[in-house]
Amino acid sequence: MASSILMHMLEAAGLHCEPSQESVLPVTEEKVDAELRRRLFAVAEHLNIWISFDMGRSRTILCNSTLEMPCSREGDYTLELMELLPYSTELDPNKTQDVSELETSLSTVLSRTHSVPPSIMAQTNLALCLCRRLQSMNTTFSGRVLEQILSITKTGIEAAQAILDARSPWHHMANVPFQIICVLLAIDTGESIAQLKDAMQCLSNVATVYNTNATKEALNTASLLILMQQRRKEKCASTLSDVLKTFPIVSLPETRDETPVAEMDDMRWLNNLVGDLSSFDYADLDRFLFPNMF
Repeated sequence: MASSILMHMLEAAGLHCEPSQESVLPVTEEKVDAELRRRLFAVAEHLNIWISFDMGRSRTILCNSTLEMPCSREGDYTLELMELLPYSTELDPNKTQDVSELETSLSTVLSRTHSVPPSIMAQTNLALCLCRRLQSMNTTFSGRVLEQILSITKTGIEAAQAILDARSPWHHMANVPFQIICVLLAIDTGESIAQLKDAMQCLSNVATVYNTNATKEALNTASLLILMQQRRKEKCASTLSDVLKTFPIVSLPETRDETPVAEMDDMRWLNNLVGDLSSFDYADLDRFLFPNMF
């Protein structure tokens, strides 16, 4: 409600449009700096979009807005937020987007450089939402895009912890770490699982500092999701164990038959692999078995 009221207040004050002398309505003598009004409107729209999405409510759209992008200036990062707005509005449930458009948006957002933790959190939140929307459309990620996703989840955790340490409130504090955990579990590779501990620690810290029912519920839900993933993997491991009990690994016997050199090399490689699984890189196995899967 507050974010919607703020949007209407900006509209009533005429701060949603570029200054113009061509108006049939009387204007006051008081002047508002053009750069200031652009920044005010950008932050207000950013908050209204994401609060509306988080609450499952319709956002407040000012169809007659004519504001341009603010100029970049040292020490001000509002422009970074404002440049994300076109991609944020693509997630509006009332808009129909095809996979290629969402993939292009995700690639653009992942490739952007953001400077400070709140701005990084906004970038991470948008990227994760695009990922989950694409996942719901049965899209898989691989290669460079997957690397960028895992990079931004790591950066997002660090940004959330930095904001928490500084005790600087930001509206993405709980849902970004929680979304990161969901995406890491969905990716389900060695690299993604390795980030889970830091993500859970960050979410636990958020629940400790803010200590609300919502943050506690988010932490408990994340733990439950991890437990379900663990149970699923344990079931798979049990099935694999049963298969190996029926078909155990045995060393190939030495034979005196005249075996082709290439075939002997193949058997020697297999015996060496079986004998030294302790040093095997299971991430390589993931890439071998699932080269295009996420």
